[in-house]
Amino acid sequence: MEYVEGAALILLGVLIIIFGGASAASAAGASRFALPTWLDNLLKWSIGLLCIWFGAALLRGHSHFF
Repeated sequence: MEYVEGAALILLGVLIIIFGGASAASAAGASRFALPTWLDNLLKWSIGLLCIWFGAALLRGHSHFF
């Protein structure tokens, strides 16, 4: 079961990195609350890389969460 969870986390991390950015065509009201572009990219990459890291640890069997 850890292999399935690890593969799912790696896939989720790749999808976050590819599609995780904020859309450029956001509503005018929501743009007031939008993060700066550099911070949005930093958060996207850090969350994606953490998902890939934890997924790889699960696949390799180096983490036992249960």
